[in-house]
Amino acid sequence: MLTDALILVLTGVAAAFLNTVASSGSAVSLPIMIAIGVEPLVANASNRLPIVIGCATAVWSFHRAGHLPWRDAARFCVPVG
Repeated sequence: MLTDALILVLTGVAAAFLNTVASSGSAVSLPIMIAIGVEPLVANASNRLPIVIGCATAVWSFHRAGHLPWRDAARFCVPVG
């Protein structure tokens, strides 16, 4: 149990680093979570949480810096939705 926790912590650090430099931390964390026995659905869901938080943080940072054109963003989101 302690070994699994240590593996998950080290995987989290590696995934966070990879997400910062290359946006590919999920390529590391998801297979390792599944390999140590985490249900695939739970692994995928828990893997998405930091991605959503990172996206929200980026949007907030761009908004605060005045670099997010909300009118254009809303217009481009319509075809996507």
